[in-house]
Amino acid sequence: MRKFIDFLKRAFSWVSTDGLLHLLVCSLIILVFGAFLPLWAAVIIAIVIGTLKELYDLISRKGTPEWRDLICDIVGIVVGLLIAVLWLIFR
Repeated sequence: MRKFIDFLKRAFSWVSTDGLLHLLVCSLIILVFGAFLPLWAAVIIAIVIGTLKELYDLISRKGTPEWRDLICDIVGIVVGLLIAVLWLIFR
């Protein structure tokens, strides 16, 4: 078990607090917009918001644009979709 925990720590060491926030926000975007829009529309909204945020960081130089953040956005979208689909199945 200790080896597995060490493996997880190494595998996810590049995910920062900012990355976790990207994951959480994209999941919430899917769940909130998916409540009254088709899920595909919620996915597009989450992708656009995540991409625009990174473009804003690049252009304004007020933040640091990172590929890791976009990866966390995609993971958050997948997590949000899984929660939404499970909610639809088991409600």
